[in-house]
Amino acid sequence: FLMENKSFVCECVRCRGVDECNPLHCESCNDGLLFNAGGDRDDKWCCTSKACGWTAHAVEGDGISRQLESMTNLANDISFLRDSLQYGIDENTLPQALKYQEIITEQCHPLHWLHIAAWDLGSIVASSRVQLLMMEGHSPRSSRVVSLLLLSAAFQIYQLLWTERNSAIVYGTLELTDALAIMPHVYVRKGDSEDTAELCGLIERVCDPKQRSLSPDSCSNTDVLQTVFHAGQDLLLAGHNDLAVKLYTVYEDGFRASPWTLSDANHKNFHDLIESGGRINSFRNHLLAD
Repeated sequence: FLMENKSFVCECVRCRGVDECNPLHCESCNDGLLFNAGGDRDDKWCCTSKACGWTAHAVEGDGISRQLESMTNLANDISFLRDSLQYGIDENTLPQALKYQEIITEQCHPLHWLHIAAWDLGSIVASSRVQLLMMEGHSPRSSRVVSLLLLSAAFQIYQLLWTERNSAIVYGTLELTDALAIMPHVYVRKGDSEDTAELCGLIERVCDPKQRSLSPDSCSNTDVLQTVFHAGQDLLLAGHNDLAVKLYTVYEDGFRASPWTLSDANHKNFHDLIESGGRINSFRNHLLAD
C-alpha cells in the first residue's frame, strides 16, 4: 500500500512484522492459521501451529492465492455497498449487509479485519434505516425502531471488543498464541430483535477486568471513545438507559481525559446520566439532531 501510494517501503518493526489482522486458514493442518510473515517478501505465509510450522509463498492459482482473492472480493463488495449508501437505502440493504457478515463469519478467522468492516457497515445501515423510519413518523420506542437501534449498538460493541483485542496483540500486551486460545465465537446475526440478551452479554465482556487489562490505553483512544458514545446513544434512544450507563461508566475516565471528544453540553449530559444511574437523560435524539 505504501509503495503503491507513497512510493516508499516502511522499515519499522510493526510494518516488517506479522500481519495479525489478516490471517488465512492453513492448508497443511487443521489447527493453525497462516499469517503474512512481513519483511521483504509480502507473499510469504507462516503457520502459527508449532506442530505444523508450514511456510509457503503465495503462487497464482494455489490455495493461499484463492483465499486472498476471496478476501479481496469480499472487501470490494462491502466497499461497494457502503459507497452506494449515498444514493439511499431500502428494505433490501440491511439483509444484504447481514449476508456479508454471515459469509465473513464462515470464511474468515475472528482476528480478520473484514469482521470490523462488516460490523461498521451493519451499524451504518441500521442507524440510517432508523433515521428514515423516524422521519416517516415512527416513534423511537416503536418495535421496529428499537430493534434496529439495538442491532446498531451490538455491531458497535463488537467493533470495540475486536479493536481492543487486536490492539493488545499489536502492542504486545497479548500474545498472538494466547489470543488464538481464548478467541470467542463470532456471533452471526440473522436479523434485528428487541431481545437484549446479546447486548447484555457483550457489555459484560466489555466490563470484564480481563478485557480491560488487554488494552488499558483504549479508553483514551478517540476512535474507541466515539464508537462507545454512539453505541450508548443508540441504547438511550431505544430506552435502555441502564445498559448505556453501564457501557459509559467503563470509559468514563477516558471521556474525562479527552474533553475534545464531546461538546461541553454532551459532557454535562454524560456526567448527569452516569451520576443519576440513568434517570436523567438530557441527550437529544442523535439521529435527528440538527
